[in-house]
Amino acid sequence: MDKHKSEGSSLKNFNFSKFTKDEIIEKYEAVLDSRETQVTFLSFEMGKVQERLINLQELYDQLEAENLALKKNLDKKHAFLSQELNNKEIMFIRLQSKEQECDELKLKVTIY
Repeated sequence: MDKHKSEGSSLKNFNFSKFTKDEIIEKYEAVLDSRETQVTFLSFEMGKVQERLINLQELYDQLEAENLALKKNLDKKHAFLSQELNNKEIMFIRLQSKEQECDELKLKVTIY
C-alpha cells in the first residue's frame, strides 16, 4: 500500500459538517502554512546535509591526496632501502674477498 495513501492528509478525515465556509478555508490555510513550514525546515536540513557532504568530500579528497603522497614516499624509501641492502651485500662480499686475500697473503708471508 502507498505510504501517502495510508497516512492520508490531516484534512482527509476531518469533519467539516459544523464549519462555515470561512472556517473551512481558515483550517485549509492553517494546514497549508504547516506544510509550508515543514517544507522550509526540510529544505534547510537538506542544505545542511548537502554542506556536510561537500565538506566530507573535500576532506576525503584531501586525505586521498595525502595518502597518495605517502604511498609515493613509501615506495621511494622502499626502493632506497632495497638499494642500500644490495650495496651492503656487495660490500660484505668485497670484504670477504679482501679478508680471504689478506689471509692468503699472510699465509704466503709465513711460508717465505
